[in-house]
Amino acid sequence: MDYDELLKRGKSGIPEQMEEKKRFEIPAVKKHTEGKKTIITNFNDICSTINRDPDAVAKYLLRDIGTAGVRADGRLILNGSFTNDELNGTIKKYVDNYVICKVCNLPDTNIIKVDRIDMIKCDACGASYQIKM
Repeated sequence: MDYDELLKRGKSGIPEQMEEKKRFEIPAVKKHTEGKKTIITNFNDICSTINRDPDAVAKYLLRDIGTAGVRADGRLILNGSFTNDELNGTIKKYVDNYVICKVCNLPDTNIIKVDRIDMIKCDACGASYQIKM
């Protein structure tokens, strides 16, 4: 067999379009409604996936959607009825602002305090920059 035949044979075993799998995927919100309250049942899973403190994420969510709520037993209980799209959109906005590095676009970041200033420190590229919480 010559090179061209081997190359054709090798290419024939490869699918046309390889599926791209992201390393970092935010879990979709799992919620249910009880009366006038919306309960996010997988709140702790979301927080552990994005590597952030559940209290900080809850504070952002409550402020962004403009309601009161409380954390209990790994869940977040919100006053009011909210759709999955609203909740997923708010979490995506949090991730874009406070998790994804603005320099390398990777999620390998931590929030640190330097002289009472909140900063994001990227473990992947080493960048650090100030954020407003």
